[in-house]
Amino acid sequence: MRRPDQIVGLVWLALGIGIAVGALDIGLGELYMPGIGFMPFLVGVSLGISGLILLVAATAKGKGDEQIWEGQRWKNVVLPVSALLAYIFLMEPLGFLISSFFLMFLLFKITAPGRFISPLVSSAAVVLLSYMIFFVWLKVSLPKGFLGLG
Repeated sequence: MRRPDQIVGLVWLALGIGIAVGALDIGLGELYMPGIGFMPFLVGVSLGISGLILLVAATAKGKGDEQIWEGQRWKNVVLPVSALLAYIFLMEPLGFLISSFFLMFLLFKITAPGRFISPLVSSAAVVLLSYMIFFVWLKVSLPKGFLGLG
């Protein structure tokens, strides 16, 4: 298990370096006025640091560490990641309000599996608060979807 982790760590490190260098070419801007390359630069640095940590941890890993993932609840990882991927693809056709509500409801439902009202109310509150902050207050245009909401 050590060798694949080292390879993945190297890939993330190289990808992070590549993104950071590409962002430098775009331009970081100034501290008080960040340019278009500022966020990609931070993402590249974050990926590079994550890859470096994985590489060092995989190299220093001792025997018997392969069982670290046994007994984990993979459903708690796969469902949120799948929900986020679906959210990306459904944002335009469904709009911000509907797609964000379903995403938040699913994420709250994962954390409180036996309840229904609490995730429903919490997701509605989060989506409405986000809508008020971004659309009303900050005047950010959000995807309207097929219903024209947002």
